[in-house]
Amino acid sequence: MRTPRLRVPAVLGGAALAAVLAVPATSQATVPTGVSTASWNLRHSWVDYLVNPFLSLGQGRVTPTGATAADKPVADPAGGAAAGPPSTPYGYVWKVGGDVTTGGTRTVTLRGGLDFDQPLHGIDISLRNLRVVPSGSTETLVVDGSYKTTAGNTVTLTGTTFGTVSATGGVTLSAAGAAIFNGGSNGSYAAGDAFGTVAYGS
Repeated sequence: MRTPRLRVPAVLGGAALAAVLAVPATSQATVPTGVSTASWNLRHSWVDYLVNPFLSLGQGRVTPTGATAADKPVADPAGGAAAGPPSTPYGYVWKVGGDVTTGGTRTVTLRGGLDFDQPLHGIDISLRNLRVVPSGSTETLVVDGSYKTTAGNTVTLTGTTFGTVSATGGVTLSAAGAAIFNGGSNGSYAAGDAFGTVAYGS
């Protein structure tokens, strides 16, 4: 029988967002017209927790997925990759795969997704079909995919609002987004917690 494990990132103290991204891009309240790329710089403490060699014994991974996933990974703008091995960049850049407005709602779909794995801690998360949905002066990040709970059950994600993007590009988790990284309802993340930055390029 599998023993549930509480997910508690090891490097939470003061970690929030990187101030800038290592790619030419602009952050604004809504996705600009003619956008061709979108970059997501992940919360560093989460990545460090996954790939920390003492916690994961080298098994922790952040893996871009999809046939055209993560067209160009970018290194941490502070000058280093995540603690490792493996050496995993914090930021990922995707080309825009679709920009469609239906019924007055615009949806910008990105190519590819991300998998987060740390077998020793029961973490198995897949985010795919990433899309940004602008609405007035705000944006939401919507995902499909799956994650395993601390009890080992798999939860399927379909059209799940992962979080919101501020006018300055800061990503904050929704309750559903927090549950993904907690492995359910019991963990360190909560709705409103910072989880990186999003920026756009053309």
